[in-house]
Amino acid sequence: TAPASPYPTTVTPPPTTPDPNAHVSATSPSTPTGAPPVGGVSQLSGAPLTSPQPSVVNNPYLNPGASNMTPGAVSPTAHNSPPSSAGATPAGIAPAQPQGQRERFVAAMGQVQTMLDRGQLATALQSLTEWHDDASIPADEHEQLLDLLDRLAATVIYSREHLVEPAYSVQPGDTLFTIADRHQVPWQLLGKINGVTDPQRLAPGTALKVLRGPFDAVVNQRTNEVTILLRGHYAGRFPCAIGQDAAIPLGEYSVSDKFANPTYYGPTVVDADDPNNPLGERQILLGSNKLSLHGTSSPQGLGNETRGSIRLSNADIDDVFDILSVGSRVVVRR
Repeated sequence: TAPASPYPTTVTPPPTTPDPNAHVSATSPSTPTGAPPVGGVSQLSGAPLTSPQPSVVNNPYLNPGASNMTPGAVSPTAHNSPPSSAGATPAGIAPAQPQGQRERFVAAMGQVQTMLDRGQLATALQSLTEWHDDASIPADEHEQLLDLLDRLAATVIYSREHLVEPAYSVQPGDTLFTIADRHQVPWQLLGKINGVTDPQRLAPGTALKVLRGPFDAVVNQRTNEVTILLRGHYAGRFPCAIGQDAAIPLGEYSVSDKFANPTYYGPTVVDADDPNNPLGERQILLGSNKLSLHGTSSPQGLGNETRGSIRLSNADIDDVFDILSVGSRVVVRR
């Protein structure tokens, strides 16, 4: 018997249309200092991949009269269309701010309300992605928007619901390695989502949740966040900190390699198993030996380490390591 899924299978509740007369701020907020990591496969509780369903928060988009979605309501239907790369905002590029942006946002939220009422979760995630880094949205509404996006990503992408791609039926001779390779995602991610402990032993006929990658990422040095994208659509966020080993030029990079238990080569060499290794236990190289996403020597959170490059907590880098592939694009911006 397959183990129970550790991922949330509900998104509760849907948003309502925001007040069109509310004040529009000119700046986008940062993640509050000390806030738990959210998004990606680290859910709203801040836990890594094994977190429970997200808790309900005080969200101004929530409709008090709407009934909460049930697991049955988020099962695949004819209304659910997978995220498509067509028309997607390029990774790391904020959408334009035309006149009437507030009215567009209000209209978009109304459309998303309808999508959620119909169980079109993948389409709702696709539609909301455009707004995830929009600087015109007031700070309080922006945080609630991100909360909704985090919930949608948790259900659409990281649950076992087949909302992005049809279920994959294991064929004789298949391994998780070959299936993941065909879909351009790391096998570890499919293993975590599907509860597969032995990637080489899959029973023919088993239905697996699959995702068609690769995933990409945007590192925002202004907000100190790493945002994950799947084919141009929002797939979670993680707090980060910038080290001082070398300057990090803005621009687009490609994941060139990934290392578990890396050795640190800086002013001094720190061995892989040394608890003081500033890279922690995971490193994702971005085209050079100096620039990378990596863990930390701190057992909790981001810590105060100044060495290294782009630092994530050890729990978060473990997730990101299993999401990004060699060849994934990583955009660094402010």
